Formats: sequence, C-alpha cells, structure tokens
Amino acid sequence: MIAESVDIGISQHRMKTILRWMHEFAKDWTIQGEIPLRIHESGMGQAFGLGSAPPFSPEFMGYIGELECKVDGCGSCISKDRRDKYGTSRNSHSRTRTTKAFRKLRKFAPREFDACYLAIVHGKSLTQISTTLTDRSYALGHDEEYTQVSVLMLIVSGMDKLEKWY
Repeated sequence: MIAESVDIGISQHRMKTILRWMHEFAKDWTIQGEIPLRIHESGMGQAFGLGSAPPFSPEFMGYIGELECKVDGCGSCISKDRRDKYGTSRNSHSRTRTTKAFRKLRKFAPREFDACYLAIVHGKSLTQISTTLTDRSYALGHDEEYTQVSVLMLIVSGMDKLEKWY
C-alpha cells in the first residue's frame, strides 16, 4: 500500500493504527466489490441459458443475484439462505459498515476518498497516487499538483474520518 516513508509529523503509533485500518478495509472491500471485475469463469460449462458460453464467475453471480438454475444439484447458484426477505444478497456486517463509511467519505471529502480508494483498493503507492491525481487534475483543466506529502495528508485525514464513521 504505502511503501514510501514520508515524514509529516505523525507518531509511529498513529501510522501503525492507520495501516491496520487500511488493511481491515482492504479485506472487507475485496470480499465482494461494488462491481465485479470479471463476468465469466475461464472454462466452459453451465451458462444458464446462454448457450455454450463460459459460466459466470462467483463475483458476478453475487452481483446480479440468484438465477433460476435448471440443473439439479448445481451448487454454483447463490443459495437462498444467503438472501434476505427482499431477495437481495446479504453482506457481512463489517463489509456493510465499510461500504457505508466509504460512501460517506466520497460524499463529504471526495479528494480524500480518491486517495484512500487508490491506496486501499488498488494498492497504489504514494508516488502512483500523486501521479494519478495530478494527471486527472490536469485533464479536468485544473492546475493542482499533488505531492507525496499532500497525498499522505489526504490519506491520513480520510482514514480519520473512515475510522469515526465505521
């Protein structure tokens, strides 16, 4: 995640706490993402009425919900005990709290969200994040430049908010 060492006057204990929280958020986020990264598995098999297409990946199955499978004992469909009374898929309590905290951060502090999201979900370094944010700033017609120190400050500030809202 954050490989470079940039000193901004934060105690080592606080940085360890921030890194622990980042690790916890990364675990919760990767259980089931907002949007799946792949739709199909790499092999051929049951395609749920789509002909001879490869089967859907578990991430995509969780995203679209339960399909009515015609194959007895298939085992690859989402079981009904993982769904609530409204028919939606249930996430773990910590996953739900993480998602809500990140949504709130995105609403109230979008730059901090961007920095935290790139570090936690994509595992980018401070240098990569500063380059990404600076490039996007120029592409949007702004002249903001992000340094490693400014990115680290955004991450620390964002993590403080995420910890409180979690």
